[in-house]
Amino acid sequence: MKNKNPDLYVLKDTDIEKELKIRSEAERLGNSGLPSPDAVQLTGIEEQIIHRIDRARLDYLDWANTRLQVLNEDLSRLDIQPIVKNTLQLDQEFSREASSLLDDSEPFIKSLLNRFEKTKTELDNFKINNDLTRDAHYPTKWHLFFKFSFFIFLILVEGLANSFFFAQGVDSGLIGGFFMAMMFSGFNVITAGLQGRFVIPFLFHNNWPVKFLGFFLSLLGVVLTVCIALGISHYRDALGMDKVEPAYSAFLALKANPLDLHDIMSWALFGISLLFAVFALIDGISMSDHYPFYASKTKRYIEAKEEYETEFHDLREELNELKARFLKKLNENSNEIKSTLEKQKSVIERKHTSEKRLQTAIQDADQCMRSLLGIFRQENMIHRKGLPVPKTFNKVPSPKSLNIPNFHLDKDWVNFEKQKFAADEVVLKLEDIKASIQASFNREFDRLQPLGLHINSQ
Repeated sequence: MKNKNPDLYVLKDTDIEKELKIRSEAERLGNSGLPSPDAVQLTGIEEQIIHRIDRARLDYLDWANTRLQVLNEDLSRLDIQPIVKNTLQLDQEFSREASSLLDDSEPFIKSLLNRFEKTKTELDNFKINNDLTRDAHYPTKWHLFFKFSFFIFLILVEGLANSFFFAQGVDSGLIGGFFMAMMFSGFNVITAGLQGRFVIPFLFHNNWPVKFLGFFLSLLGVVLTVCIALGISHYRDALGMDKVEPAYSAFLALKANPLDLHDIMSWALFGISLLFAVFALIDGISMSDHYPFYASKTKRYIEAKEEYETEFHDLREELNELKARFLKKLNENSNEIKSTLEKQKSVIERKHTSEKRLQTAIQDADQCMRSLLGIFRQENMIHRKGLPVPKTFNKVPSPKSLNIPNFHLDKDWVNFEKQKFAADEVVLKLEDIKASIQASFNREFDRLQPLGLHINSQ
């Protein structure tokens, strides 16, 4: 016997008959004239049969109670009312979240809009005041990268070229000359580049006083460039003459007679320095728009416009994603309701099957008890040698009363119908909920759209 088996087990009278040795016990008692004809108590073997069957019936009850508890717990988890309520309120929830999204983002969007409009007004006024009709030459990151790379290239090339001129005057030879040349070429190229970037553009200014100032500053810049080239050449002369303080000697020579260079190599160094200064000057001019401050104001305008457009489009995409998420949730909820109802029906049907199995098992147990008692009594009567049959053989004892669990299937089916009605309500309102979500989306999008018109109008 299997006690409290997780599933129902089948009672076989042949197995129990062998287990309890019913036939041999019936023969033994019959040969002994037992039970006596006037016996009123059941024999020991009959009590064992009844006890054996009662234990099985109790096992069936344990199985039924455990099964019923599990199935009821499954049903309690399959309640669709919360998800139905959530589904019917999805349109309202979307409206709240969409409105909150715009409420939270609108102040920042408007601040970016104000900055964008301010920079555009500044740029428009600048173009009007300076009589500019063309767009500014606004340098990209790659353009600036190329220009700065060219500066480095000029410094390296001039340094390599000049190193040969300085190699004769320094003790460390070509290597020492290279490092000294790199120092002078860097100073020469950077100075010329800065003039090209920040001084020469004033020559293109439309305001004559500013243009004149630019001319004056540019003239000073040319003088400075020539002085730098002459200073480098005089420094080479001082190195060649083994001066104790070549820098100071070069300064005195430059001050006393700038054009008094001692050999052709110093003049060649002077020419190379001027040539690379011109290259750096041109590179500095082409680094950005040649009209002063035009590129910087354009840059501010473009950055403000891009930041505003990016934030606006991100907000619009976020609103679209929010709508898509709610529509997806609506479909998922609808499918989940349908699936949950099917599971609910399946559990109720399993409860019905379990109830029927319990009833059948108890009936089979009762039948098994009658069969085993019949085997014992028939075998006993065969061996009684003509003795009268005991009165106890004329009746079958009633099995003990069992507290059969109530599966409450009627209640379950009523609850299932209520839930099915709620699910049908969701199906009927599904399109209305979708339409309501779309209407809320359109309303919030219309609220957002006027901000986008500022972009389209630029």
